[in-house]
Amino acid sequence: MSGIEWAAHGLQPADAPRRIPPPPPPPPPAATTYASATAGPIDEKPGAADMSTALSKFFTVLDPMRDLLAAVLDGWQGGPRTHCAG
Repeated sequence: MSGIEWAAHGLQPADAPRRIPPPPPPPPPAATTYASATAGPIDEKPGAADMSTALSKFFTVLDPMRDLLAAVLDGWQGGPRTHCAG
């Protein structure tokens, strides 16, 4: 990818076109092992341990308030949904 470039307008110097450089290339994928359903160790997916660690902090706080949250949120419904078809 070469980025985006356009001509200067207005009071911008005409000899210097405006440009947005391309994003850096993604890093190479980490080595992972995915076990089949019949054999092998549990999948070692990158980031899975980090996510469960991050989420466990929230559940440590929320679990003691389970009854309060259930009472407060009883009957709660989310906002309206918008469907677009095109």
